[in-house]
Amino acid sequence: MLEKLTLLCVDDDKDTLEYLTQLLNDEVKTLYTATNGSEGFEKYKQFNPDIVLSDINMPKSNGIEMAKNIKSLNHEQPIIFFTAFDDKDILKEAIKIGISGFISKPLDDIKQLFEVLEKEATMLMKKEVIDLKNRSDIEEEKADLMLDLVRHITHHWKQPLNGISLAASILEYHHKQDDAKDERYINLTKMMMSNTTKLSDLLDSVSKLDPKNLSTEEIKQLISISNPLYTQDEKS
Repeated sequence: MLEKLTLLCVDDDKDTLEYLTQLLNDEVKTLYTATNGSEGFEKYKQFNPDIVLSDINMPKSNGIEMAKNIKSLNHEQPIIFFTAFDDKDILKEAIKIGISGFISKPLDDIKQLFEVLEKEATMLMKKEVIDLKNRSDIEEEKADLMLDLVRHITHHWKQPLNGISLAASILEYHHKQDDAKDERYINLTKMMMSNTTKLSDLLDSVSKLDPKNLSTEEIKQLISISNPLYTQDEKS
């Protein structure tokens, strides 16, 4: 499962970093390395790795400071510390900021290292499946709402469009009778112009929709204004 994930290893000890590189380079999709917390944070921002594996005691921003910076960008980011520290205050602070796990240093127990990494990999995969399902559910809801929008336009505009068609026929008839200047037909003309303008604006709005970047609430709002009787007062 690790072969599907990217990993960032951070340690100021060159021997440890070289050892981790030899150990993990062929086990993960991509391995990134850094020699201190400051460089580690920059590498994190650049590559956004799936898991961060880091020492605590380092120059130029230690592991705790780096972890805080990373968590400020992504509070769900899995971070694992390997350390020889037994300072309870530091360990408590690490737990408080949401560190996923600890691995004893020196790294003699390779089995422990892989068990912790595999555990995080499994949790990440489960989260990815859940996220995909949630996105699928949202897209399905959007599709249903878009169909509702079309149905509402069809339903709400059927009668006004019939009225426009009837008014146009009446105007055409009376135009032939040379009495189209009658006040009644002037009002009919105004009604047609108003309704056709509303419909044109609505259809123009719908044609510009990008469902991928449209929230469900925005689609619901469009459904509400698909009614030709909708007014700004009702909106507020």
